[in-house]
Amino acid sequence: MFFCQNLEHEGSSIVGFCLSADCQEPKSQFCVNCLINPQKHLNCRIDCKPFDKIDLILDLIIYKLDQFQEKADQNFEQFKCEYQNTIKIIQKEQQKFKEIAKNFKEQKFKEFLDNIDRVKNWNTKIKQTQFEKEIIDLWLKQGIELINQQEYQRALEKFEKVLKEDSKNYLAKFYQSIIKQKQGVTLMQQNKNYLSFQLLEDLQIEYPNFQEQALITLKEKLRIKSNNIATLMLQSIIKYNQKSIL
Repeated sequence: MFFCQNLEHEGSSIVGFCLSADCQEPKSQFCVNCLINPQKHLNCRIDCKPFDKIDLILDLIIYKLDQFQEKADQNFEQFKCEYQNTIKIIQKEQQKFKEIAKNFKEQKFKEFLDNIDRVKNWNTKIKQTQFEKEIIDLWLKQGIELINQQEYQRALEKFEKVLKEDSKNYLAKFYQSIIKQKQGVTLMQQNKNYLSFQLLEDLQIEYPNFQEQALITLKEKLRIKSNNIATLMLQSIIKYNQKSIL
């Protein structure tokens, strides 16, 4: 049994609790004498609830929470259904454009023309966004990932696609030159590679912050981990170049 915390009501059993968030009384509890005193719970008398009312309020809270959960479940099912329908539409469109791209690469222009309205529609969307920049970043990342898989020829194709759209892309220039010189992984094991160092110097002249920006681009923009071949290539050349300067 709980007793009132007010000294003048010592020994009086509490008959309820005040549920006001602003209640200033000790432990927000009250006895019969507290309710008689007009100075007690002065601004929160309406929230002074006896035990039976609190029991009712707790049941109501549980009921409301059950309703919230039911509503959340309904929203989730609706979202899940919409998500699944959206994915189906996207996958269907992806498959269609893979087919269009295949026909175009094989110069099946009649099949391409059959779908040119679809291409035009997407071209309008692309012009309104940064898709071109995003696809360049994608090619760049794919090229670096191919280096890490030691698939240098396929990586070279990606970098050349980047440079075709962005001729001043310094990372694509760097890796394109490395691959063309057929240095690959052995670059990290060699102490002399003057063409590569000359390339680095040229890049530093054209892009003064090349070293720092290249590593930041790999790590932050392209989300490339630091313990991979492509990053080690860059770091090894930078490290050796710094030694040669000293």
